[in-house]
Amino acid sequence: MVIAELRGTMVLAKKRSGKRRNIKIKIIATVMAGVLCLAAATTGVLLYGTNTLTNTLAQDLLQPLTKIAAQTVEGNLHMLADRIFSVSDNKTLSSLETTVEEKKQVLTDFSSGIEFVWLSLYTTDGRFYCGAENSPLDISGTSLFQNMTETQNLAISDTEYADGQLQVAIGAPVKANNNVVYYVVGSYKYDVLNDVLSNLHIGYNGYAAIVNESGTVVAHPDTTFVQNHTTVSQLYGQSNAIVKLFERIYSGETGITFLNLNGEKTFVSFTPVKGTNWYMVLTMPREEVKAAEQRVISMNIVITVLCIAVTAALASIIADKIAKALGTVKNRIQKLALGDITSPVEVFDTGDETEDLSVALQETVEDVRGYIMELTEALTSLSKGNLQTEVTGEFTGDFAVLKESTNHIIDFLNEMIGEVQKSSNTLSQASVGVSNEARNVNSNSEEQSATVERLKEEAKNISNSIAAVDENTNQAKQLTNEAGEKLTQGVAQMASLLESMEDIRRNEEEISKITKFLEDIAFQTNILALNASIEAARAGAAGKGFAVVAEEVRNLAGKSGDFAKRTSQIIEISGTAIDKGVKQAKETSVSMDDIAEISQKISHITDKLLVSVEKEKDALENVASAMDSISHIAERNLITSKKSANASEELSQQAMTLQAMAEKFQTKKQNEEQGV
Repeated sequence: MVIAELRGTMVLAKKRSGKRRNIKIKIIATVMAGVLCLAAATTGVLLYGTNTLTNTLAQDLLQPLTKIAAQTVEGNLHMLADRIFSVSDNKTLSSLETTVEEKKQVLTDFSSGIEFVWLSLYTTDGRFYCGAENSPLDISGTSLFQNMTETQNLAISDTEYADGQLQVAIGAPVKANNNVVYYVVGSYKYDVLNDVLSNLHIGYNGYAAIVNESGTVVAHPDTTFVQNHTTVSQLYGQSNAIVKLFERIYSGETGITFLNLNGEKTFVSFTPVKGTNWYMVLTMPREEVKAAEQRVISMNIVITVLCIAVTAALASIIADKIAKALGTVKNRIQKLALGDITSPVEVFDTGDETEDLSVALQETVEDVRGYIMELTEALTSLSKGNLQTEVTGEFTGDFAVLKESTNHIIDFLNEMIGEVQKSSNTLSQASVGVSNEARNVNSNSEEQSATVERLKEEAKNISNSIAAVDENTNQAKQLTNEAGEKLTQGVAQMASLLESMEDIRRNEEEISKITKFLEDIAFQTNILALNASIEAARAGAAGKGFAVVAEEVRNLAGKSGDFAKRTSQIIEISGTAIDKGVKQAKETSVSMDDIAEISQKISHITDKLLVSVEKEKDALENVASAMDSISHIAERNLITSKKSANASEELSQQAMTLQAMAEKFQTKKQNEEQGV
């Protein structure tokens, strides 16, 4: 009955397995889905991170660069202004008693020490008084002259094109007794502005320009814009966004924004040039920053595709090995369920759980085969009437109970048959003198009937015990199956946990790469600040302010580098903790797999125990039937003993028959009496 139910279960399992997907496809699909999800998440995070990082870096670099450029222009103009102030403070020029030749000589002496395009002295109405021959003869109509007369102080002109070159003129009043007697004006080459703009490297298409408050380009890397007095609307466009931007610029604001210039998305950084009515404007197209971002994303996509291909290949190889091993083990278990205990078990030399599974199955089959062979030998001896047999092999687990139960049955049969032999001998002796010993025979028959009743009661108790064992075995089988299902769920959940922790560890590696990138940026910023300090030192006293800014930038770069290093250390510590968690989770997973294997072994043992208990029940039923027969015989003997006078011959014949039946059994007590 149990075997029939087991076969039905195997047939149902085969039908279900035909509807399920192959384990290889499941493994590859799961691995590929995980890799694709990880690749999509990594690409998304990388895209967002690089976009945010490039925008932030562009803004953080352009704004300080604009301020530094403006401060450099301010420093150059201050140096030029100091020279003009030195000329205007000369006593020879301010004195009305010195001659024109003496004043001209003073101007000539200053020009020889300073690279002026021209240096001249003008009257209070703007007419040429003395100086360089290439000087303008009248400056009264210029904005420079108007600014000097209105402010009675130094003034700087916009860039002008004269004598085949661009020039910047600076003028200051020459005072005597706090009264303006002349105006000294010197013109410098455009190089004082061009050197600053040409040294600004802002990508491939980015550039810096200087505009005045009227919207005219004063300085530009392309000097044609300066010569043609190009306006900001001609250079940048006339959109509302540009108009609002230059309203902010003209208000003296310092800042950075992102807008469309001539149809191209561009970063625009701006700041006023102090001491003038000029404004420094830096522009850099967004595409130049985005190019690096696109290269990183493309590289990430290529690496992801390669990883997917390699992962798919490895997953396919591993899945083939697992599927083959599981298929072989499944087939052998099916044969075992059908009663095949002699076929060999193939052991896989893989060094992993599949090898452990095949070895465990081999040991299980060998143990079950040994148990069944020894029990079969003992039962065969019993069926031939040899009650001297005994189960002596080493049984483990629940099979030990089966061994003890079988030996108890053998001992009980020995005791019972011994009593039967004794009774038959007594009955045989009594039947010889039945006519004289009828009363004794009747007494012995009554005693025999009582003994048989006790034997029937004992057989009934044993039957009840066997029924309880059968019920407990069924419950143990059910609990074992439930435990196996829970362990299967636990193994699946532990595998999911291991995959999540591996994802965290991969994310930690990506964060470490970004931290290294931040350290490189801090290092490059520090180098830039160091170079700026060197340039400030070369500029002398005029570069002191610029040197302070450069030092602050270098300090900021140092702090950024330290922060990146601390972040890297924290990530390293977190990575160590994650690796430890992964190791512990893997060890837990191995333990759960071992528990699952042990549960399967217990399930197999319980199945075999069910079969053995069923056989014991059948054997006990046969014994009970025999006991019923003996009981009926004893009753008849009792009745016959009462009629001994009329049935002494029949009683003697029955006694002889009973003795012959008892002599067929070879009991342990006979061996003890014979000294064996």
